[in-house]
Amino acid sequence: MYPYKVVLTDGVYEFGVYDYGRSIPFALYDQDDQAFNATGYLAYVRIFDQDGNEAVAEIPPSWTAQSSGTGTFGLTVANRISESKCYNLELQLEKAGQVLSFRCVRPIAFFCGPGSPRTP
Repeated sequence: MYPYKVVLTDGVYEFGVYDYGRSIPFALYDQDDQAFNATGYLAYVRIFDQDGNEAVAEIPPSWTAQSSGTGTFGLTVANRISESKCYNLELQLEKAGQVLSFRCVRPIAFFCGPGSPRTP
C-alpha cells in the first residue's frame, strides 16, 4: 500500500484508446489524506500496465497550485495509449535525492468500442 495517493479530481478514470489533448486534473494527498505540498519537487506522471511496463513516456504535469499538490497532465498525439486495457497511474516527485511515489486511487482504463469516450 502506498502512503501517498493521487486522485483524478474530475472523477473520470475511463478514456478512449488514442485519446489525447484533454487536460486531466489531479490532487496529491499524504498518508493522513491531507493535501500534499509539492513545492520544490520535480514531478512526472507515469502510466504503466499491470506488469509494470511503461505505456507512454513520462509526462511532466502543469501545477495549478503546487503548494497544495493540484495540477493537470495530458496525453499528446505522439504520447498516447493505443491498447485497450487497465493501467496504473503514478505521479513521482523528486527533490534532493528523495523520491516520493503517489499511486492513483484506482486503475485507469482505456478502451474502444460502443460507449467508449472519444473513440477515434
